[in-house]
Amino acid sequence: RACRLLTLLLLIALCATDVVAAGLADGFAKLTGSNFRAKAEAVDVIADSGDPRASHVLQALLDGRLYARRDDKRVVILSDGDAASIEDATTGEALGAADKSALKKIAINNQMRLALRAALARLSLSDPDPEARLAAVQALATSPSEQTQAMLLQALERESDAGVKRAMAVVAALADLAAATPAERLAAVETVRGSMLGEVRNRLARLVETDADGKPLEADAEVRAAAASAIREIDATRSRYQFIETLFFGLSL
Repeated sequence: RACRLLTLLLLIALCATDVVAAGLADGFAKLTGSNFRAKAEAVDVIADSGDPRASHVLQALLDGRLYARRDDKRVVILSDGDAASIEDATTGEALGAADKSALKKIAINNQMRLALRAALARLSLSDPDPEARLAAVQALATSPSEQTQAMLLQALERESDAGVKRAMAVVAALADLAAATPAERLAAVETVRGSMLGEVRNRLARLVETDADGKPLEADAEVRAAAASAIREIDATRSRYQFIETLFFGLSL
């Protein structure tokens, strides 16, 4: 019975490996074509393949380092160092020096760049290292949107680290600072209140700015007041940190 169980587990593992490999292969088949819509679909196929090399492959594609060999259509990654060499995109096997004339670069367009950045962020949000997940969340703060918000809220449901959960909630709320209703904007201000993430203060500042005629850009007075209050809290905390740093530096001297 134990032998049968072990055999079954080995078969399941082999099947899982085949599925992952098939996912990359399906993605590469679409990437090497000329249809950009198919290429954009390939990005999702690779991202969802479960292969540990998916991030590496997609980053190489975004960086313009993913190629197909002209003779056998094998997808390879060009090194980003001084010595031009290539590796197999699927296995990571070193394939030696790169002969650029024997390679065809896999081209991408602006729509694919957006899809690639989103896919890489999604993969980073599932990284086993909480520091890597936190870095991914912070990177998303520079371009809050409905898409990034949905991605973060989905990741938030499975996040276990308290610090990462707080960062996810804050960055997800940044998009709502420009929501349609004052109630949504006010709720977003309260969610980001106290966060020291640099982009938070930048976004709050927009709610208290005025136009050339001195008219507030934010129409709702309660939202403006809440944003101003949150900014004062952030500035006060920064001042305390700076005082402590100065004191520590003075004592160390």
